[in-house]
Amino acid sequence: MFIILIDLTLLCMKKKSKETTCINPISIIGAKKHNLNNISVDIPRNQLVVLTGVSGSGKSSLAFNTLFAEGQRKYAESLNTYIRQFVNKMESAEVEVIHGLCPAIAIEQKVSSSSTKSTVGSLTEILDYLKLLFAHIGVIVSPKSGNIIQKYTAPKMLTIIQNIPEKNTVCILSKIKLDKNSDNLKIHLESFIERGYTDIYAIQHDTNQRHIIQISNFIYKNDCTYYLLFSKFETKSNYTPEDLSDFVETMHLAFTEGNYEIYLDLNENNLQKYPNHLHQEDIYFEEPNPNLFSYSNSYGICKKCNGSGTTWDLDMNLIIPNKQLSVAEGAIIPWQDKKHKIWQDNFINDSKIHNFPIHTPIHNLTPTEYNVLIKGSDTLKGVNNFIQSVSKDFFEYHYYFKKKYYGNVFCPYCLGSRLRQEALYIQVCQKNIAEVLNMNIACFNTWLTNLVLDPHQRKISNRIIDELLKRVLTLKKVGLHYLTLNRSGESLSGGETQRIFLTKNINSNLSNSMYILDEPSIGLHPRDSLNLVMVLKELRDLQNTVIVVEHDEFIIKAADYIIDLGPFAGQRGGNIVAQGRFEDILNCPDSITAQCFKKEITLPIKTKRKWTNKIILE
Repeated sequence: MFIILIDLTLLCMKKKSKETTCINPISIIGAKKHNLNNISVDIPRNQLVVLTGVSGSGKSSLAFNTLFAEGQRKYAESLNTYIRQFVNKMESAEVEVIHGLCPAIAIEQKVSSSSTKSTVGSLTEILDYLKLLFAHIGVIVSPKSGNIIQKYTAPKMLTIIQNIPEKNTVCILSKIKLDKNSDNLKIHLESFIERGYTDIYAIQHDTNQRHIIQISNFIYKNDCTYYLLFSKFETKSNYTPEDLSDFVETMHLAFTEGNYEIYLDLNENNLQKYPNHLHQEDIYFEEPNPNLFSYSNSYGICKKCNGSGTTWDLDMNLIIPNKQLSVAEGAIIPWQDKKHKIWQDNFINDSKIHNFPIHTPIHNLTPTEYNVLIKGSDTLKGVNNFIQSVSKDFFEYHYYFKKKYYGNVFCPYCLGSRLRQEALYIQVCQKNIAEVLNMNIACFNTWLTNLVLDPHQRKISNRIIDELLKRVLTLKKVGLHYLTLNRSGESLSGGETQRIFLTKNINSNLSNSMYILDEPSIGLHPRDSLNLVMVLKELRDLQNTVIVVEHDEFIIKAADYIIDLGPFAGQRGGNIVAQGRFEDILNCPDSITAQCFKKEITLPIKTKRKWTNKIILE
């Protein structure tokens, strides 16, 4: 969680040069919060500053409860009177004065997110750019045929005609339905003549022959399909502007007359359909749109699970908790009740007819065999048949069965993707957005760098891909390559949350601000500490002051300035023991931090206790 704060004093001060801003420190005078003993300290600007010391020595009290709290109060005071009535009153920090307080962002150890739907993708803004990527270069793929579904417009049709080799005959057509009833047919033909059309294009069903018939001489035949002929011409290498203008106008007319569908017949033997709509193959496809890929927007969410990805339904993991057991060994838990034991007996007896392997563990069953166990067949009554039978007894089903065997399971409609089906028909390089979000950061980086795009797609998506790569590389630097993009924000640890917000703020390119972090190395593998330091220094190099409360040895050594609080915890702490560069801290005899670095203090390592099948708490 981060809050941007603005110091009122900065708004009143005259604009200073960059050099002056870097020289003037942030001065804290008389800090007394919690166990702080009326301390005063100068924090250099535009430096990586580490607050260290034993736990409870007052590091967080100085960083968050004094420095950040005072800035928060000043920001609230900068709001007008009307807005302040909706903001809780903030007490002044227990400090005499703080000079040079700059806009601050606090990234604390709080595993929280603004929404239960928040994921790693949304917290890092990767999802926002992915939505743009799929909306701009995604193609619609039919789940029935696997064909690419396109919506053809007049400019697209013009490009298709221009790409046809020269000296080919092309007919522009639109399909028409004619009533063989003579009176209705006459009315239709007269309306065509009134609108300026002269010819009808007929294709015989049996011979596939083409005929151009004048409307005035038209005679209806049952063995033909009829089209309205708009233009017949021979292609050439260069078209005049007048030709191109005529083609566009003709296409608009053809789409209007043909119910938003147009046909091109090449050399009178190759008829192709070009629809101007997305209702194709009996499916209503949706136009790619960023909101279509958002599970926080009512337009894009799955209507069954309301964008949560789960529904309260029968949980097979509760019905078959132990997949290492076979049906004969009692893998189906509800069938072990005396009342329902007959279902298992009948299944075992009937399995001989279907050759079902009742002695094979559930996890070794083939998909077909598992499907028979769950859904049943003509000769076998499976789990679903059992549930249908139990549901007839209202009391047992609702007050016993549902309570015991229902839980949060993947939504059967969106399969946990949270999105409506139409969003999953849209793909980029044969991947839909749900498949991409199931990738971890490392795999996503590989997919992103290996995208095969045509020049037009590359031109559209270059900026989007650059922004995605920038965020992915920063996440890898801070050791979060293992996180999947669809992982819930609520499941992240405090250290993971801090590093995610850290990468987000780096990519925002803010400058002349103050970042306060609380042990961002928590949960980080030691080999990634160097990368974390590099990221912190990137933040510093943007002319920001970075203040880190930290115990990690590597980060302390890499700091530009160190403030050591202590010497001990609680009432025996709250003092500035040492400050300066790392060498200055080592030269302080009263610093416990220095003593630990010089190995003067070592923590005893407990010997390994022998396991005796019990634990004794001492």
